[in-house]
Amino acid sequence: MKNTTATSTSRTSGFSLFEMLTFVCILGILVSLAMPLFGNVQEIEQATAKRNAQSFCTLAYAASAAGLNVAAGTEDKVEVLKRLVKGITIKKGALKGREFKLPNMTEEEIIEASAHVHISEGELVLGAPVPGKKVI
Repeated sequence: MKNTTATSTSRTSGFSLFEMLTFVCILGILVSLAMPLFGNVQEIEQATAKRNAQSFCTLAYAASAAGLNVAAGTEDKVEVLKRLVKGITIKKGALKGREFKLPNMTEEEIIEASAHVHISEGELVLGAPVPGKKVI
């Protein structure tokens, strides 16, 4: 009887060059897809601050249309934004008892939004002030 033993010529340890190159290519693709998500954090925060500033101005315009001056007695835009977060209640007129409020804003969000607004002639206005431009 012959004793036959199968000899194996295949390797069982390590990675081939092809496997390593495939891994590196897949890793490169994943990194290139993930980079934009982490690279635009500052732009996203600025866009959020602008959107919050727009919400503040919209609320201030609505309160102004109801006969309420949200910037009365101050030129400090952060103080005006804090008033809007706290809430302002109409005391007279058709909207008596209605509250104009923008809740759930943090102190940091208020300060970031204040960079995108200004007070012009007692009104909260979106955008930077234009020097020499008269508002009619």
